[in-house]
Amino acid sequence: MSKFFKYVIFAFAVFVSLEEIKATENHYKIAIIMPMSHKAMDDIVDGFEEQLKNNINEQYKLIIYNAQGDPNLMRTIFQQISSNHYDMVVPIGTNATQLAIKMLKKDKKIISIAAELSEYDKAENANLINVEDNVPMEQFVEFIQTIISKPEYLTLINSNDARIFNQSKLIKTLLKDIGCNLQVISIQNMPEIFSALQTVNEKSQAILVLKDHLVVSAMPSIVNVAQKRGIPIIASDEGSVKSGADVALGVKERQLGVVGAKIVMSLIDNKGKKNYKINNKANLIIFRNNILLPNPLKNGLYKQELIVKN
Repeated sequence: MSKFFKYVIFAFAVFVSLEEIKATENHYKIAIIMPMSHKAMDDIVDGFEEQLKNNINEQYKLIIYNAQGDPNLMRTIFQQISSNHYDMVVPIGTNATQLAIKMLKKDKKIISIAAELSEYDKAENANLINVEDNVPMEQFVEFIQTIISKPEYLTLINSNDARIFNQSKLIKTLLKDIGCNLQVISIQNMPEIFSALQTVNEKSQAILVLKDHLVVSAMPSIVNVAQKRGIPIIASDEGSVKSGADVALGVKERQLGVVGAKIVMSLIDNKGKKNYKINNKANLIIFRNNILLPNPLKNGLYKQELIVKN
């Protein structure tokens, strides 16, 4: 889809949103911002939407924005949100949350989902609560070793997302400490993924994918390459396994949306004041396909779920 048509569609969505907002002045107005649409992202939004629908006691209007992987479109969305009255703004991911912090007024309530925030960001933004989905890289490396007992050469595909860049540096150091080399293939946009996949080293024992929205959205292409090479894909989110990755250590995406919606409801019930009793974390789970792996999963610390590939 051309950029022109993207913006025409967005302009129409904004027009419809504004008309809906005018008609619901007595409702709570909530905006949720998706960087792009893929299985994991859709599950987050579905969990959020269903939790609100079934449990909120107040009238509300939920507007869902999709930036379609376009940073300029995402900036335009936040410009639109900043000039209209929303009671709550829910950005998904680190980049969307950083834009929300930068572009929205400090009195705007921000409930971010799956963002990696510095201690400075947390301290300087009292209007923000983050639903955490972190998979500590130390645990991820241990998890890799339950699948490949002695990894020597692995490939990581990542984007330029700020959170992913920091995680990539850390995982490279951790793997080096156990004698494993890491090939890092970085992509800037979707069209690059196809040529990038051709550079996966023949020595690679597995392809690693972190919780990286751009890369995860290309999972079917990554699966094709991995299957041709006869190597597993080890991921960090449930949606990747639904799209064909062999195994992942992560959180249930839908649960992230549910937790985010519970925080929204808590803020509404408490007239905008934080309720620190609410849990803003989701439990780590092992997701696996019915594909046989080189070694059985030995780690009993996590609940396991068998995923039926879509």
